[in-house]
Amino acid sequence: MDQASLIPQSFTASLGEEWIDVTFAIGDTAILKEVTGIAQPGKLTAVMGPSGSGKTTLLNVLSGRQRTSGYTRTGDEKKEVTFSGEIFARREKQQTTFFRGKTAYVFQDNALMDTDTARECLEFSAYLRLSRNVSKAKRDQLVDKLLEDLHLEDSPVIVGGPLKKGLSGGQQKRVAVGVELISNPQMLFLDEPLSGLDSYNAFTLMHTLNSLAMTGVPVVMTLHQPSSEIYDLIDDVIFLFKGEVVYQGPRTNLVNHFNQLGFHCPQNHNPADYVMFLIQKEKEEVVSGIISSWKTSTAYKKLMDRILHAGDNFSSEALRAKNREMNLEDSDESSDEESSTDDDNVTQGKVFGQPRKRRNCCQAQWALIKRDCRRTWRERKAILSANIQCVLVSLVYGWLFLGAGKQEYRDLGFFADAGAQSVNHGPPCSEEVLLSSPASRDQCVRSFQVHWGALSIITINAMMASITWAITVFQNERSCFLREASGGYYTRFAYFTSKTIFEFPVVGFTNIVSILTVKWLMGLRANPVILILELMLLSSASSSMVFCLSAQANTSEQAYSLVPIVQIPQFAFAGILLPNEMVPASLRWLKFLCPLYYGMVMMSSSEFADVFDAFEECKTTLLAENPSRTDLVEAMRHTCPGATVQVGALNAQGVYADYFWWPAFSMCIIFFFAFRLLGVFILWRKSLFVH
Repeated sequence: MDQASLIPQSFTASLGEEWIDVTFAIGDTAILKEVTGIAQPGKLTAVMGPSGSGKTTLLNVLSGRQRTSGYTRTGDEKKEVTFSGEIFARREKQQTTFFRGKTAYVFQDNALMDTDTARECLEFSAYLRLSRNVSKAKRDQLVDKLLEDLHLEDSPVIVGGPLKKGLSGGQQKRVAVGVELISNPQMLFLDEPLSGLDSYNAFTLMHTLNSLAMTGVPVVMTLHQPSSEIYDLIDDVIFLFKGEVVYQGPRTNLVNHFNQLGFHCPQNHNPADYVMFLIQKEKEEVVSGIISSWKTSTAYKKLMDRILHAGDNFSSEALRAKNREMNLEDSDESSDEESSTDDDNVTQGKVFGQPRKRRNCCQAQWALIKRDCRRTWRERKAILSANIQCVLVSLVYGWLFLGAGKQEYRDLGFFADAGAQSVNHGPPCSEEVLLSSPASRDQCVRSFQVHWGALSIITINAMMASITWAITVFQNERSCFLREASGGYYTRFAYFTSKTIFEFPVVGFTNIVSILTVKWLMGLRANPVILILELMLLSSASSSMVFCLSAQANTSEQAYSLVPIVQIPQFAFAGILLPNEMVPASLRWLKFLCPLYYGMVMMSSSEFADVFDAFEECKTTLLAENPSRTDLVEAMRHTCPGATVQVGALNAQGVYADYFWWPAFSMCIIFFFAFRLLGVFILWRKSLFVH
């Protein structure tokens, strides 16, 4: 493969990084201890050492993805983070966060969208990370070239994952590298890029990274156990042991350094394996001697000399001259739609302080929505299965509560009282039956409770479906989101708004299926369109709470363990399992924190609107006859007993009048926006640093 074929590079992309006496600790545990080193343009640097030696932590610190102040949570404990040392770029001291937006980072778990193909992953990255001034033809050209250079066949095979058949592990890793290379990063970090790969795929990927480094981009990676062929492709090596440097410098000088210390690597033996075995099998005193000898060694003096003269060959004038030269060479290949300067400068990220013009929020949202639509189409069998399940469950509920909405007005036939031998026929909540027998009130209440139960099962089903959807979707995409958000693909706000826009038709369709299935079976009286809108609002408010909790969780297990925090209080305090008037007064206020309560208020206000209207009409009529009457309640029991009994039952559930619909509607809107914005804030904090 041609060394310069990956992406046209300029020395503006060759950032380089030097660090002196970097020390990092969490609580009382020192993870890095006075680590000094350099990552130069044109060099492939490998960080090696036993497990727990601080390799990944060093990578995260150097890339600006590690929190270096404040506190962090490890397990159940909150510990202070301490950092000391100096980090430089182009001879200027920098904060660690300086490198976060200027470098690319390839995670160990790839973190790709599992339903996209290799081309779609690269196109998505190119669309969002390159300047919007770059023409589509230029983006396609870059994607085609990168697919060729990374040996990724342009096939319809998806990336895949643990439960989805797709690309091989080596191909997935090359795609993960490709989505970062497309933006021509100033520096590339990779965490264990060869893990899980066979020897051939590992060598192929390493050869690609070596070629990339030779174009001028510094490449820093962690390695665990490289083969001899892979080791020969490395330029510089850093060996760590318990957070301290054992050696850093050219790969070719490693054997000579240890020879001077009295440790001789056997001929034709892999030097990396030899050093790894040496620092783990020797006694602690011997290894401590090797570490203490490092700062007095010739290799250390050469390293410090390299750090002192870093950037000599990359002065500002040299950068400008080289950049002008490359722009002139590339101008003939520019698109007719855009100027050569725009297209070439985009692949370099930021040229001499001129910020590239990224996609705006709406464009990022559109790209995310298109990807969600593509994912939905490719998972259509699973979605169809879920909707069939929704229909079947709704049919069962409709059968269970068959005619529940008409029981108050159906001629059921019941005994007038416990000792009666005759049967009175008629609707249990009708005026004639209620006035004819005192026992009929209980039958009316029972009929209402069946009707209320039918509404409850519909709302609970809608809430549970939205919770399941929200937590499944977000946790499946969590690692991908964190990689893309920290890489500057889009803002956290754009991600959440795109999910919200896409959620409405998905959740709405489920609610439509549910209502249309049970509406006529249960005999519900409310307008089905109103019921669907109410369920959508309840679903959105509930999913917002779950989004917020999922954002806080670091793993799927943690996220699912937090679901009961949303579910149980709503069942307990929303008036579903226990009437609100029976809840202890000290706990009754908790219903106002439950979207399910507001969902039931809206559903009940719509479903029992005729009851409220009859009650208010009766009350108005009686007051018109005698405005000063003191027996209004007793009069209403005799004049309109059906409406009085049902309104009393609704009041016991916390539903007082149909005008409560608007406050309930407003509270669901508040829940929706409040928890979505809180989730955005949590994700913003989470994506700044590794966790």
